[in-house]
Amino acid sequence: MKKLIYLFLLILTPLLSYTQITVTSANLPNIGDTVITAEDFGNYSPGASGASQNWNFANVAGMPDMLLGFIDPLTTPYQSSFPSSNICAQVDSATYYYLNRSVNGLAAVGFVDVGMVYPYNKMILPTPLNYQDTITNTQILFQWDTLLVPPLPSILAGIPGPYTIDSVKSIYGNTDKYIVDGWGQVQLPNGTFDALRVFETSFEFDNTLFKITDTLTGLSQWIQDPASGSISWNESRYSWRTNDSTITWSLAEIETDSAGNPYGDIVYYLGNSLSSIVISPPMVDLDKLVDVSCNGFSDGFIMLDVFGTATPLTFSWTGPNGFVSTSQDIFNLEPGGYVVSV
Repeated sequence: MKKLIYLFLLILTPLLSYTQITVTSANLPNIGDTVITAEDFGNYSPGASGASQNWNFANVAGMPDMLLGFIDPLTTPYQSSFPSSNICAQVDSATYYYLNRSVNGLAAVGFVDVGMVYPYNKMILPTPLNYQDTITNTQILFQWDTLLVPPLPSILAGIPGPYTIDSVKSIYGNTDKYIVDGWGQVQLPNGTFDALRVFETSFEFDNTLFKITDTLTGLSQWIQDPASGSISWNESRYSWRTNDSTITWSLAEIETDSAGNPYGDIVYYLGNSLSSIVISPPMVDLDKLVDVSCNGFSDGFIMLDVFGTATPLTFSWTGPNGFVSTSQDIFNLEPGGYVVSV
């Protein structure tokens, strides 16, 4: 009997062995990739840190909440606004996220929503990652420079001396810190994957600088406003990254409060193709809504984003004054409430 048990252990051991991995830029999205994630609301825990961990999320059962299609920025309408972007994620017909993919990771450089262009610098998926790494990234989000005419006495800003202030600079940004605190395997409904666990904390900062000029020597310098320099916590999360060649996104993410306590909900990787998952009933989201331009007019419209695999999809709209429609998008609308069933 002892020999049988020993043989069983020899057979089982390779199945339970974990591999400490490295996640590199080869594990980032490429043009042509698709990423589908789902979200489950519950009481999920990030588990423990350290080596040879087993993070079991095999029982998650959420609904799909995001589909990202990665495309060439050159094929989009706003590439000229973000020349540093070399890959773009299209969320819907009017929303584009412009990204830069490099050996240092996947970073956002800006986005466009319904024709409005917004610069936005933030690291999304840092690389390379190894167990016990700590990575810090600081990005300037917005910066304003204001020339003061005429210059103001520096004492008005609490700066004594023979100085005048001729310019004010405001800088707003964020600092993201990534700590790789564990390695092991993640279990999801679609498989088991070698993974690294990363704890990410994001802080926001707001600095004001004055350009002061010495009225005796004429020399100028930038100094920080003594009353500025605030730093505040923004968000924290645990994420799990893999070097599996078929997955170019985080395996799972659990957000936490500033003390690292999980909120309980989980976002997890669902797949890279609609053919591999079933989405029924479909997900319906508002793509664009335009109100009537003037009282008494009938020129409003509603456009939907619909995400589902149980085709063909049918639409049933109802609205004021007996309005009905079976189209996905409806136009020439008068004021009132509209309801759709998909």
